[in-house]
Amino acid sequence: MVQLWSHLEHLVAGRRSRRRADRAAADPVDFATAPALAASAIFEATALLISLVVAGMVIFDGVFNFAARSYPLEYLCIPVLLWAAYRFGPREASAATLVLAGTAIWGTLKGFGPFARDSHNESLLLLQTFIGVVGVTTMGLATAFAERRVAEEQTRLLAASDPLTGLGNYRKLIDVLESEMRRSSRTGRSFRAGCCWIWTA
Repeated sequence: MVQLWSHLEHLVAGRRSRRRADRAAADPVDFATAPALAASAIFEATALLISLVVAGMVIFDGVFNFAARSYPLEYLCIPVLLWAAYRFGPREASAATLVLAGTAIWGTLKGFGPFARDSHNESLLLLQTFIGVVGVTTMGLATAFAERRVAEEQTRLLAASDPLTGLGNYRKLIDVLESEMRRSSRTGRSFRAGCCWIWTA
């Protein structure tokens, strides 16, 4: 009976850890489970937002008047969007694309940027094409990066547990036994391996 209970306990724990790993991989910036990471993630998100707004203002809002020289500055926003796609995931990448689109529409309607023409309709059509291509590319890459994170986390989980039962495999058992033996020798207390107590002399 004790072995059955232990087996069920490991099975439930394995499934819970797999679900937790899937959620963590799908949402790379999880502030609830990683409070130490939260400060660096907030700092990185703030730097991304500032970079995106500055790039949008330089490209589309006429902060620097590059219109006479015809520089292809519209491509400066692509590295910032790739940063959002790689580091944060699809949700944040779509938000970054929305911020860029808002900045670009405002500047284009004011007559600034590489897509400004005499007609507002022509300007917005060119801008819509650019934002559409950049947005689809960014979202495709963000989705691919998120799927890769999930696959890596599942591979890491499968390396330490059996996929059918959720129990730890032999390598995991050896790691746990070694750490428990070190703790036991350090503290002089018994340690638990599986469902039985082992006393060390």
